[in-house]
Amino acid sequence: MGATLSICDLTKAFGQTHVLSQISLDVQAGSFVSLLGPSGCGKSTLLRVIAGFEAQDQGTVSVNGHSIDHLPPRARNLAMVFQSYALYPHMTVGENISLPLEMERLSPFQRLPLLGRYAPGQRMLMADITAEVRKVASVAEIDHLLDRRPAQLSGGQRQRVALARAMVRAPGLFLMDEPLSNLDAKLRVTMRSELVAMNKRLDATVLYVTHDQTEAMTMSDRIALMMGGQILQYDTPEAIYSAPAHVDVARFIGHPSINCIPALNDAGVVVAEAERCNIRTVEREQKLTLGIRPEAFALRPAPTAKAVLGIPVSLDRVELLGPEVLLWCTAKRTGRVLVAQARAADHRSMVASGLLTGSLWLEAYGSGLHLFDPSGKAIPIANALSAETKAPLVAVS
Repeated sequence: MGATLSICDLTKAFGQTHVLSQISLDVQAGSFVSLLGPSGCGKSTLLRVIAGFEAQDQGTVSVNGHSIDHLPPRARNLAMVFQSYALYPHMTVGENISLPLEMERLSPFQRLPLLGRYAPGQRMLMADITAEVRKVASVAEIDHLLDRRPAQLSGGQRQRVALARAMVRAPGLFLMDEPLSNLDAKLRVTMRSELVAMNKRLDATVLYVTHDQTEAMTMSDRIALMMGGQILQYDTPEAIYSAPAHVDVARFIGHPSINCIPALNDAGVVVAEAERCNIRTVEREQKLTLGIRPEAFALRPAPTAKAVLGIPVSLDRVELLGPEVLLWCTAKRTGRVLVAQARAADHRSMVASGLLTGSLWLEAYGSGLHLFDPSGKAIPIANALSAETKAPLVAVS
C-alpha cells in the first residue's frame, strides 16, 4: 500500500532567488500525482526537498502523518527515479537492482567483493536479496536481462531497470523526476502505459515531475500545475482543462493553446474583439480576459443567433492533423490571430460547397469559454454565461 504525503507551507530560496513559495499539497495513498509546469518553476526542487536532498527554509513534509523533515534521505522510505537513470555501468542489471538491498541489509564486511561471501549469514541474506530481485525484475519485465550491463540495453530497458531498482525496496512513495524525457516519442507512449500499469499493480503512490502536459494528462489521477514557485491549481486532469482556475493554467494546458482575448466590462456585458458578447458578468473590474478553446470556435460563412460571440475573420491557413484541422484566422477589426479546431471532414465539406470563398465568421459557443479577472483568477462560467448560451459545441457544417 502506498503512503500518504502532506506538504504544508513549504518555502525554499537559493540566496535571493525564491524557488518555492508556501507550497501546500496533499497526496492520497495509491494515487499518481504529476507536478506539471514549465522549466524553472520549482518542480524538481520540490521533489528534492521531499527526498531530503535539499532542506526547506520553512514548512513541513509528512509521510503517513509523520514529519520526515529530520530524517536523512535513506531513512525516509522513498525511492527516487532520475531522468538519467543513474545506473552503474560496471554492474549487471541484477547487481544494479540489488544494490539498495545490499547497502541496507549487509554489513560492510559482508559487502566485501571476495571475503564478504565467507562472512557469517552473508549467503543466506544474499539468497533472499536475489529472490527479491528476480521477483521485482519479473514485475518490470526485465527478468531476462539480469546478466546484461547497462550499455547493452535500450533506453526503455534502462528505464525499467531504474524503476525496478526503486521498486525493490518497496518504498511508500516513488519520486520520479522526468524519467521519460530521454526516450524517443514512440517509446515514451509505451512507457507511459507501463508506468500507469505498475502504479496500479503495486498500489503505489507516485509523485511525477514533468513539463509535458500529455504525460500529465494521460497518466495522472491529479495534477499540481506549478508556475513561479507556486501551485496555481491542484485538481483532476479533466478539471484542469475544463475549469482552469487561472489564466496561466488555461494557457499552459491544451494544444493548440487557448485563445486569450482582451475584453471589457461594459455595464455588465462583456465586449471582445469590438463585439458585444452574449456573456454577462457581475465583476466590477473594467478589464477582463476572455479565453476561448480552439474547439469552442466554429467557422461559418455568416453569423448565427446562437453564438456567444461572432468575429469577422479571414482564413490564413489550414493545418491538417489527421482527422482534425486547425484553422488559423485573423480578426478583421483588430488583426488578432485566432485558431479554431474542427473535424477534417467538416472542413472538406465546406471547401467543396464553396463556403470558404466569401465572408467568414468565427463563432464561439458556451462550452470551452472562460473568463478571467485582471489578476488572472477565473470567474466561474456559471456566473458569466446566461443559461441560453450554454449550448453544446456546434461543429463546422
